[in-house]
Amino acid sequence: MRKLPVEFQNKTFTTRQFLDAGFSFYHLKQLVATGELEQVSRGVYCSAEIDLTEEELFRIATLRMGKPSAICLLSALSFHHLTDLIAKKTWIMVPQDKRTQDDKLQLYRSAYPRWKVGIEHHDGYSVTNLERTIVECLTCRFRLGERPGIEALRSALDGKKTTVAKLTAMADTLKVLHRFMPYIKVLT
Repeated sequence: MRKLPVEFQNKTFTTRQFLDAGFSFYHLKQLVATGELEQVSRGVYCSAEIDLTEEELFRIATLRMGKPSAICLLSALSFHHLTDLIAKKTWIMVPQDKRTQDDKLQLYRSAYPRWKVGIEHHDGYSVTNLERTIVECLTCRFRLGERPGIEALRSALDGKKTTVAKLTAMADTLKVLHRFMPYIKVLT
């Protein structure tokens, strides 16, 4: 019986990464059958002893959708500790032509995603920064409703995690200042 190779222990990886490292598809299926590996999504695996934390779920979503992609909206609010809501799916921003049937992912397809604006890069995934997350939650209210965005805005301003100036600058950069300013006027 073969063991899980050291380079794949305690991490998430794709079938392609496993095969490119010189291992066979048969070896991969054996490891799944013996319980050393779990298939967490189509084409994505992890060792069985890994606890799937929020960050691991973000890595899985990124592996599943490929790059460019970024964790956004409700999942990003959770990442920045601005909501008590528990997302049933991982929200991920992808190019407009991407599709998936993975029921653990909620795609936010964007025609103009601006990949270089307000996106932080972490180990194995990217996430929208605090300001972009709040601005998008408020300006994309048709996806989430207004409540999570308003609560996040209040929490971030009350906790001094950001400023109105940074938020309006981000809204201006994203070209949604006209939709964002009514929330600032009401709350300040």
